[in-house]
Amino acid sequence: EQVYLPINNALSPVGHVHGFLQEIGQGIQHVANRVEDLVDFVRRCNEFREMTGEGFSFLNIPRSYYGVLSVMHLVASADIEVELAEAVLDACIAEQIATEDGAVDLDLTKASLTAILDQSQLTKGEMMKEYIERKDQIADSILNSRYINLYSLLRNH
Repeated sequence: EQVYLPINNALSPVGHVHGFLQEIGQGIQHVANRVEDLVDFVRRCNEFREMTGEGFSFLNIPRSYYGVLSVMHLVASADIEVELAEAVLDACIAEQIATEDGAVDLDLTKASLTAILDQSQLTKGEMMKEYIERKDQIADSILNSRYINLYSLLRNH
């Protein structure tokens, strides 16, 4: 068995590795494991740490870490007017599929999202026509917003 500890970033002052070394000092920043059952592995590691006080901790990453839904994201990616984008964001928050800071439910599917939005105020009044014409793009934009920070880094790779 082998352990690989690559440095994936130059040690220049602009890289995250440099920041890690400055803030925390030398040590391991990330560890990759291949396991049969990730959920069980994490559970066992957490139980071991609780019982012995030894081991390692997993980061508690907030839902918003990878991306959040915003009015500007909706306007740009769904090609809709600001008023509709604001109404979509408000509907997502009201229906509890997004938090106040715009973190969208990671388990949300396009079908369930569309069903929720179709029952909202978006299908009534002045914005109805634009919503109906752009509803696929709106749903895709909402779902993509969950990982917008990753998309920004990786582009289409």
